[in-house]
Amino acid sequence: WSLFYFINIKNVKKQILFPLSILCFTALFLLSFSGMDSKYPSGAPAGYSGSPADNANCTQCHGGSPTNVSGWITSDVPAAGYTPGTTYTITASSVGSGRKGFEISPQSLNGTLLGSLSAGSGNQIVGTKYVTHTVPVNGTSASWTFTWTAPTAGTGPVTFYGAFAVSQAVTNLSTLIIQEKTTSSIENSLNEGSFRLFPNPVKDLVTASFSIQNEENINLSIYDITGKKLLTLFNDILPAGSIQKSFDLRNLLPSGIYFVTLSNGRTINISKKIVLCF
Repeated sequence: WSLFYFINIKNVKKQILFPLSILCFTALFLLSFSGMDSKYPSGAPAGYSGSPADNANCTQCHGGSPTNVSGWITSDVPAAGYTPGTTYTITASSVGSGRKGFEISPQSLNGTLLGSLSAGSGNQIVGTKYVTHTVPVNGTSASWTFTWTAPTAGTGPVTFYGAFAVSQAVTNLSTLIIQEKTTSSIENSLNEGSFRLFPNPVKDLVTASFSIQNEENINLSIYDITGKKLLTLFNDILPAGSIQKSFDLRNLLPSGIYFVTLSNGRTINISKKIVLCF
């Protein structure tokens, strides 16, 4: 019996030690894994953008020390600055070896979200004011885009704070400062003298002529005599300079009296009467 007992004890030890060895191997493998999948494979949690208010970035989860870099956050905002209420495209770019992810937030110094965000493809919004990836990108470079709608007038400069994780322990911090467009070119240049419609009366084509000092979003619309908007002739961003736009109205409206309104969509609306004689 003593020999049988000894043999059974040895078998039990083998049965215990074998699964323990598997568990130890698995734990060592996970600890040695250098990719981002062991941390947050579906995007960073809220509050790790590297902003002064967050006071946290990728190093809190991935380790290492952050490095400041420039040019990793870019936008299509004009050099003159953002126009309040206008939506722009923001691009986050990352380079380096290994899996890559990011988190970006446009904030004031006290952490207030400035403007509004839309995640775009491959991204998500976390905590209402942060954009982060949904799946980390593996390769030598990565790029993500999302949209930002500029805040109300008078907000002033907006800073985008971004933290980028490259592999396990490499964190880069980048910022983008976007100025508010404080001088409205249409307010300075569009007046009764610069806005003309010709010929008038109109038999087929009408030409609108005006000038702007800086890049500006311009809207040209036609209203009836009661003030009801009938149609939009033009609505787009135009460069600075003298502008002429011609429109064929023959198949758009019947003969009659109308008003063409030139607007920057915010504060300036200049109307001119036209007579259509078809």
